[in-house]
Amino acid sequence: MLILGLHWGGNSEGGAVDEAWAEPSPAEAETEQAEAETGQAEAETEQADADAGEPNDSAEILAELRELRERFDSKIRYDEAKERQVDVLHQELEGYRQGLYQQIMRPVMVDLIGIYDELADQQARLADTGEGGLGFLIEMVEIALERYEVTRFTCEGDAIERSRQKVIDTESTSKPELARRLARRVRPGFEMKGKVIRPEWVVAYRHVPGPDDE
Repeated sequence: MLILGLHWGGNSEGGAVDEAWAEPSPAEAETEQAEAETGQAEAETEQADADAGEPNDSAEILAELRELRERFDSKIRYDEAKERQVDVLHQELEGYRQGLYQQIMRPVMVDLIGIYDELADQQARLADTGEGGLGFLIEMVEIALERYEVTRFTCEGDAIERSRQKVIDTESTSKPELARRLARRVRPGFEMKGKVIRPEWVVAYRHVPGPDDE
């Protein structure tokens, strides 16, 4: 019986201890609540910082993109300006090279043109006597000139073109409408890439009043 009493007494004390541990004191409960509220406040602060940081990150990304775009545009403008400068220098060098080439070759071309004129005059005289045979030589000179991009030309129409024709003589005419007009052609002109080396030689009409005009 004594043992049973002790056993039941022991159970009673243990239940009291469990109840004491299961129910915290008011001070402890208040502390736990304060800690919970603090944790919640910290979580809300972190979330707010994260939400506030997103726009800032976006703004920084946009600023970097704008800077990259400006650098890219600047590089494109620089490359275009450099390319234009290279093109200008190339054109100037090409013009200088062409001018130097024509300056060196011009005396040679003038001599070949002189040979052409002499052969053409001889051919015309031989044609008057019924002889010939110089056409082949004239053709060879023309081929030599064309090899250096020198071509023969004659101006169209009967108006005198001062930049491409040279009046070496005149013929009198009583018709005023023919004054300063083409009477006949003497020798063809020659040019190299559009630049006249020797103008076309022509004879032009000169108006001379007749007895009926007085």
